[in-house]
Amino acid sequence: TKGEGTGIVTSQKDLKPEQIKAYSGALSNALSADKKFKVAVLDSLSSFQHIKLTPQEAQFLQTAKAGVEEVARWLNLPPHKIKSLENATFSNIEHQEISHISDSILPWALKFKAEYDTKLFSDSELKSGHYFHFNHNSLLRADLTTQAEYFAKMIFCGVFTRNEVRKLLDFNAILGLDEPLTPVNAQTLELIDAKLNELKSKTENE
Repeated sequence: TKGEGTGIVTSQKDLKPEQIKAYSGALSNALSADKKFKVAVLDSLSSFQHIKLTPQEAQFLQTAKAGVEEVARWLNLPPHKIKSLENATFSNIEHQEISHISDSILPWALKFKAEYDTKLFSDSELKSGHYFHFNHNSLLRADLTTQAEYFAKMIFCGVFTRNEVRKLLDFNAILGLDEPLTPVNAQTLELIDAKLNELKSKTENE
């Protein structure tokens, strides 16, 4: 790309300051032109040396990069949590966040919950339904669309009641939302047989 790279021109004869400036400007213009192929012609008494990273310096940079991945592995964290976004994209960062919660946070949360339940509640309180709860949903706010779609399907299929979903979201229950909903176009075989028998009976009576 234009302006990329650094070089040194070595001359075997003395040059005046204005000659050095003119020589440097001409060579820079030739090598930094917006062309695919760039050719520069040097004086017979001059040589050009391109300055670039040595293999040792390049290896050092690669080692530093691998060190970030090692730290993430030791801490059981996805690399994007320690600001390494090389393999992160807008399409997979959400799934990496979910993986972070299930693989890194949830195991510790379950251990803390078991310890809190055991040490801070009496047997009678545990039997009456007292328990500790960590709100993991607050960590998944970036996935609200998928979350809303999932809860809506579970409600309209009758799997969850609306108050059960509110409980999962740490909302208070609302009176009248404890009954499961049933899709009007979904019926059991028993209901279908009963309706067919009823229709058959009406037809015969007519």
